[in-house]
Amino acid sequence: MPAPEELLEYLRLSRCLIILDDLQMIFSSGQLAGNYQPGYENYGALFKKIAESSHNSCLILLSWEKPREIAALESQNPACRTLQLNGLGTEAQEILREKGLAEPEKWSELIDLYQGNPSWLNIVAAMIQDLFNGSVSELLSYNTLFLGDL
Repeated sequence: MPAPEELLEYLRLSRCLIILDDLQMIFSSGQLAGNYQPGYENYGALFKKIAESSHNSCLILLSWEKPREIAALESQNPACRTLQLNGLGTEAQEILREKGLAEPEKWSELIDLYQGNPSWLNIVAAMIQDLFNGSVSELLSYNTLFLGDL
């Protein structure tokens, strides 16, 4: 990654779109929201510099957790905004239907469990097909089931 000054120069000279996905991975778990893991503290300063500098570029942060710097800057800088996205809700049933899952009466429980996140539902639905022959209730019968990043 270029130094912050170099990055800011790129943002000034060219219109850039930078997307940082799963930003919550650099935050410490089990602490107040927005606390960085050791070694990632400089990201906050970088986000603040980008928000406060003049450029025609765009930085999109995708995260379950909002960086503290962004929360503070939103009230000061109209160009710094947050968009809260919700899951699909009942529309997520189409994903489960396409995957051929059984027991439609259990689908809402599965959708709630994975917060209507379409990516997670696709992964889980495929896993339910593979491991449980399409039975949603069989997956739901497990109190604890480790599914990696989900």
